[in-house]
Amino acid sequence: MSVRCPPPPPTFPGLSGNGRTMGVGRIMRRGSDAVAETVAAARAALFPDYVRGEYVNLGARGTTFMRKLDGPPGSPVLMLMHGLTATAALNWNTVMRPLSKHFTVIAMDERGHGRGIRPHGPFRLEDAADDAAALLDKLGVQKAVVAGYSMGGPIAQLMWKQHPDKVAGLVLAATGARFTEAIDERTPLDTVAGIAHAVDHLPVALRPTWLPGARWGVWDFSKVLGEIGRNDQGAVIEATDALAHFDSTPWLSQVNVPTAILRTKRDLLVPPKTQSQMEAEIPGTTVYPITSWSGHLSVALAPTEFVHQFERAALDVARRAGLIAPGGRTTVSLGQHHHRSVA
Repeated sequence: MSVRCPPPPPTFPGLSGNGRTMGVGRIMRRGSDAVAETVAAARAALFPDYVRGEYVNLGARGTTFMRKLDGPPGSPVLMLMHGLTATAALNWNTVMRPLSKHFTVIAMDERGHGRGIRPHGPFRLEDAADDAAALLDKLGVQKAVVAGYSMGGPIAQLMWKQHPDKVAGLVLAATGARFTEAIDERTPLDTVAGIAHAVDHLPVALRPTWLPGARWGVWDFSKVLGEIGRNDQGAVIEATDALAHFDSTPWLSQVNVPTAILRTKRDLLVPPKTQSQMEAEIPGTTVYPITSWSGHLSVALAPTEFVHQFERAALDVARRAGLIAPGGRTTVSLGQHHHRSVA
């Protein structure tokens, strides 16, 4: 008979004198470092230096908008799909520059979001996946590692289902195979946007002095609000409904490309249990945990941990897919294109 032992009682490092401690000071420094990173990340998110973007005409599908960073010569392509109510810039700005050391990185505004295609009918995740494949075709990309964050996860999964020849591997972050509970990813962003909008319209003298830059009267959310404000709110509502009804479990076990999952362990919007369903369904999946308290917003508020784990996951998938060969890189063809570059 096995006995499940309870966890040991908590100890107070630096106080017990038993030698099994790291010291109160060290714990406090770690906590202080975590807070400092969150504050710095929040400030970077509010005063962003976005990767420049450009419009791309996809013919009958419409005109989309992408942000792209070229990697080393012959580097594989990493395509990034963002979450609900976000844009390529809002979701992936912390990731694009670090990952461009290894990949040519492409992040597009999805339909109904930011400067993406404006749908003529109801928003469909399947159409968003077709848009992404059409962009790869336009750029002359034969295969890419496709990464999806939150709503971008279902889009990435559908890209594999609908365009398997384009998908060399998958990186799925803070997402799931189905979302059976009410989903409202918009709440955090809408709350931030509302606060930002309110503060931005206060007279300088009335702005809270604890806000970064408030003492100088520099609390400019124009870029963040500009990104959110470009969303087609009708399409976003339809996307929320589409996401709530998404279910890839009937076919997810057929995924036959290398896959990695970034599981945000303290995620209240897409709970770890929901994320873990993908691990059971997709053969050979590798899992990279994100432990930050910031949960579903880890990509923005815990960039050090998220970027480190994301980089490991993307490189793991690229190597298993044969896109990064031992001793060198395979060549990926990128067609020539000329489009207007904008901030």
